[in-house]
Amino acid sequence: MADLLTIHPRETVDWVHKLIASVPSFKTLGMTARLEAFEASLKEAPVSFDQMLGIVETHYTDQDLITINPDVEPFGVNNSPSSPYVKIGGQQYYAGIRDWWTRNSYRLTVTTTERKIRLALEFIRRRQLERIEAHPKYGPALREWRAQIDTVGIIAKPQVPPTWRITDLPVASYLPRDRMRVQIYLDERARASRKDKPDREWVRHIHQEIMASDPDAIIISNKADEYGITPKHPEWAEHFQVRALAAYDPAVRGEFAYPEPFDRL
Repeated sequence: MADLLTIHPRETVDWVHKLIASVPSFKTLGMTARLEAFEASLKEAPVSFDQMLGIVETHYTDQDLITINPDVEPFGVNNSPSSPYVKIGGQQYYAGIRDWWTRNSYRLTVTTTERKIRLALEFIRRRQLERIEAHPKYGPALREWRAQIDTVGIIAKPQVPPTWRITDLPVASYLPRDRMRVQIYLDERARASRKDKPDREWVRHIHQEIMASDPDAIIISNKADEYGITPKHPEWAEHFQVRALAAYDPAVRGEFAYPEPFDRL
């Protein structure tokens, strides 16, 4: 997600904007003069000099300020008042769209199964189109092109900045049964433990069932530390995950092949 968006707390961006406003001609200053201005306020700085420059170069405006609303996109199974994802409701952040792809001359294709990534791309596409339509040069050309399509059909598209194109690949159409090399099982126990429901089966029970049937099975799942799997360096722990590669049914083993439509992307 960080490759698509920049996200900073409102308090941090407000501090940077205040610093810019307090220094005459800040935007035209060289790097040395900017560093001197930053160091003069270093005691109050909530960010490093490099982070400050990143916020400056993002050019946040009031339109980029958003208020977190957990109701828009529920997160997983824990949406109780104590959830850390619910607690941040009401907090404000500046979020900007990275435009690095507009400076490239090649076509870029992204495939993902993550819903939130898709939603982010759809939002970016809408924002791109809004800015193109508001542009004094590209806006009229795009509107004229759309009007001509309505009357005479498809014609050459005008030269406008690139935008994302979102395409769905339905599983039923692009993953036919004869191309599936791995059998997929859905198990309702694939969930986190609950302190208020100690008797409820959860992902650990699946782990125990697999290992009882095949002691040599490889388990990959999240919460690796719960299985006594710890990295060499403690700071790596949050990046360790565990998910099931082998299970009690041999039918799930084998080579996975992407269906042919993916090869054409």
